[in-house]
Amino acid sequence: MNFGREFRVEMLNDPYGPALHEHFDCIVVSPETYPTALKLNSLRRQKHLSEILIIVVPFVLAEDGLPISSTRIAMGEID
Repeated sequence: MNFGREFRVEMLNDPYGPALHEHFDCIVVSPETYPTALKLNSLRRQKHLSEILIIVVPFVLAEDGLPISSTRIAMGEID
């Protein structure tokens, strides 16, 4: 379901990806990456670009009470 909107998912090879120089309406981040999104908007302002709406999605916790992450899955800590 796309709610009549176009979505674009980008692989990031640096903390900001194309959002540092291209137009985006919003960025979805975890609580862990929220500070990077704030810095992204600061850098965009310096480049005279509009800020991006930051949407923070809370962590989902595993049975052990710690956040689920691809790193934890890859390391075999959780499945």
